[in-house]
Amino acid sequence: VTVGYEFDQTSGEWGSATFIQGFDISGAAPRPFSYAELSGAPLNQYSVDLYKNHLRVVTTESQWWPERKTLNKLWVLKLPERGPLIAASNPKMELTGETGHLGKPNEEVFAVRFMRDKAYIVTFEQTDPFYVLNVTDPTNPIVIGELQIPGFSSYLHPIKIDGVDMMIGVGRHVDPASGRNDGAKI
Repeated sequence: VTVGYEFDQTSGEWGSATFIQGFDISGAAPRPFSYAELSGAPLNQYSVDLYKNHLRVVTTESQWWPERKTLNKLWVLKLPERGPLIAASNPKMELTGETGHLGKPNEEVFAVRFMRDKAYIVTFEQTDPFYVLNVTDPTNPIVIGELQIPGFSSYLHPIKIDGVDMMIGVGRHVDPASGRNDGAKI
């Protein structure tokens, strides 16, 4: 995964882009077998996940001029079939699903975690919207829950207590009135 910039010929503007190269590592030497390009940039390694032959990626696309705008999305890409002749004939990952904008205007992705058929995403500008998405159907990722918390989580950690899957968010508490960062939050 490499982040760079792409030129949009329609708008005449440059924007952040994520370039993805898939490698087959089953042989003695790695061989490229697939690729994709997406708008925006992932936050970190937790923003990318492979599940049931689909690559799931969360990106934020930011625009700072002439006004500030963000676009946060979850993308689902199907990997091409593997094999020396198959991948060579059609190496592009197929976009099978994507969300609309996740978060409120001007919020950016601050944390992501995938667990099987669920995606957990935190966006932030003043409050910490915590989104839960069902990605069981790779063609239709949908938000199934949202929780508003002051501050933000910058790390999500899955745990299991008494057989129940849970998510711990670690980050900073931000006073909603002043916007001031005033301590750790778990």
